[in-house]
Amino acid sequence: MIDLQPGPHHLAYGNLLIKVFQAFGVPLGEAPPLNKKDMITRETLAECLCLPLDNPAPEVAPRVTHHFSQLLVDLHVARDQNGVLQDEICSLRTSLAESLGEVYRLKDQFLHQHSKTMRMWTKCFNSLPLLNPHLVVPKAPKT
Repeated sequence: MIDLQPGPHHLAYGNLLIKVFQAFGVPLGEAPPLNKKDMITRETLAECLCLPLDNPAPEVAPRVTHHFSQLLVDLHVARDQNGVLQDEICSLRTSLAESLGEVYRLKDQFLHQHSKTMRMWTKCFNSLPLLNPHLVVPKAPKT
């Protein structure tokens, strides 16, 4: 393979890809040969406003750097918000489980109390004729 150092070199981008594909054994079809005008140079990048023309040092244009750093800031903010939301979801699930447990406990308590009250009223109604026989409605004779 070719060891490329930072700075200008003679290898066009397409030629570099061919070398990479050949090194990894990727089969390639026939393609037209490339020449010097197919190379991506600093001037090409500057024309696309990716690099400044007046600065010979290889660096990223401030406009691109600003957008990239803003994207990184947005990514970190989104990850932090995601972490906060995940914690909140976990907290809400715990609260829901506790609330459901309380609902089931209250339901069981209500059913137990209701059953106890119904037994008491049934016993009370069953003892009414014994305590007050004059309140009992006589049964009609069978005909």
